[in-house]
Amino acid sequence: MSNPTYVPFSMMGPEQKTKIDKAINHALDSLEAIHAAPHAAKENLMKTEFKVAAVELSFVGKILQAESAMVQAITVMADRAGKSEDFRSMIAENLPQIQLPTAKKLKA
Repeated sequence: MSNPTYVPFSMMGPEQKTKIDKAINHALDSLEAIHAAPHAAKENLMKTEFKVAAVELSFVGKILQAESAMVQAITVMADRAGKSEDFRSMIAENLPQIQLPTAKKLKA
């Protein structure tokens, strides 16, 4: 069930994506085992495997949520920077690590 496209994180390298994909696959395999287990074994699996799978999937969900929030914030900042010179100057003064492209004015 391995699928390296599970993790669309933009700031992770291939090694980290592989680790996250492995954790996702492990969690999904655990859930599949719980579903396929006989009724007598499900209670034990819920106490052990399900707790681990839930933590793994929760961790991945938090990373995805943070990535999504970062992309949304950058999009909003870029939109505002393009519309407002005051906002552009505020970014330039307070957040020097963000490089804003300067508009080149044509000579008349």
